[in-house]
Amino acid sequence: MTISFLAVFNLLDTPAKIREGSLVKKGFSGEYQYEVWNTSDTTGYYLKVWKSQINRNSEALRVIGSFNSKNEALEHLSNNYV
Repeated sequence: MTISFLAVFNLLDTPAKIREGSLVKKGFSGEYQYEVWNTSDTTGYYLKVWKSQINRNSEALRVIGSFNSKNEALEHLSNNYV
């Protein structure tokens, strides 16, 4: 099994409490795909965003955290990735 440097870096750069969250919503927005995840302690949400052309098995383009609700995460997505 080969793991890219970027994949390892993304994993290490992700705060521990959001590594084991649960998927809340996923979809497409313009040229991006996204996933909204609940944090493992269910106190917040975070967003994974990557370009649609990139293979989903690679790490997310961006991992953005600290949203109080799913709708807040989706609003951030629509304001910054459409």
